[in-house]
Amino acid sequence: KKTPSTESVTPEGVTIQRLHEIQDLLAEHWERTHVTTAIDPKHDGVFGVSFYVLRLLDELMGIGVGNGILGRLGIRTLFEAHVNLRYLLSKDDPELWKKWRSYGAGQAKLNALKFDDNLDPPKYIDASSIEQIAGEDIWEEFLSINLASWSGADLRKLSERVNLKTGYDTHYSWTSGYAHGNWGAVRESCFQTCGNPLHRLHRYPERRHMEDVVEEATMIVDTILDDLATTYPTFQYRLRQSKENSEQSLKER
Repeated sequence: KKTPSTESVTPEGVTIQRLHEIQDLLAEHWERTHVTTAIDPKHDGVFGVSFYVLRLLDELMGIGVGNGILGRLGIRTLFEAHVNLRYLLSKDDPELWKKWRSYGAGQAKLNALKFDDNLDPPKYIDASSIEQIAGEDIWEEFLSINLASWSGADLRKLSERVNLKTGYDTHYSWTSGYAHGNWGAVRESCFQTCGNPLHRLHRYPERRHMEDVVEEATMIVDTILDDLATTYPTFQYRLRQSKENSEQSLKER
């Protein structure tokens, strides 16, 4: 049995080792709660999103990533996954879980069709993989492609419905500029202000140091694990658990 290491784990920080141990423990919990070999959109969705955000956080903890542009893109994606999962759980509608899953499969079908139509996929896209995703639940011919939002609402509205609007304003609004390459993001990441008043405080190009997103990202991931644990009890492990709490969790395990 794998157990989470308590060395070098503090409430203020998280080690890569602990993150990997949480991933392993979550895989064990997935196996304990996996009750059918049939399609289970809810179970796959809750655990899938949790594994996804843990992998994303793992990449954000790479040297220099959290301080850069990719760090801002990463925390934006983390928060979007958090809102979507919270909304799905708040509704807890089997048809909505199917709709969310079908939407993702439909996007795979849409791209697979593009690559079938004399368009060569870029090297980073595995065309056979997205073809498999498009057709693994139902025959691809019977799968609809939804070009709108899977939920019928934008993320801002979803965040309001699940009481995460403050998080939306904190983590999503500004970082969206990085996803779109807006001037604000370009200015913050690539320019400095000249300190010479005779130069009218003009901007000059320089790779700016930006604050690390990992601490905030870890908090979001732990909140997603809270939602998973509520839906599929009992999973008590968190990334920002103190040594004392970790030892208590081990005793209870």
